[in-house]
Amino acid sequence: MVSGSDFAFTVTVNSGNFLLDGQTKPAITLYRGFTYTFDVSDSSNNGHPLRFKDGDDTSYTTGVTATGTAGNAGATVTLVVASDAPSVLKYYCTVHGHGMGNTIAVSYTHLTLPT
Repeated sequence: MVSGSDFAFTVTVNSGNFLLDGQTKPAITLYRGFTYTFDVSDSSNNGHPLRFKDGDDTSYTTGVTATGTAGNAGATVTLVVASDAPSVLKYYCTVHGHGMGNTIAVSYTHLTLPT
């Protein structure tokens, strides 16, 4: 499996919803072994800390690093998806709950590497 690859989402907030790269609270798929950075520096994120929960609504912190404060320059939330991550996660606002976010399907990469 390919690892160490980085992907980024630009996060903004509009009408009480997270937008990822301009799409209103999309359901997304992330792949085990990859690193995803959620740029939450846009001022619209002020007061809306983005975090993750598992399918049982338990806070999910494995591989999660929050840097800075949402809505301020340089603020990010990074998720390194572990090989044993649950198959379903959720992104949400710790202040306003699940209504701002959506589900994350966690999968193995679909890439086939040469042997």
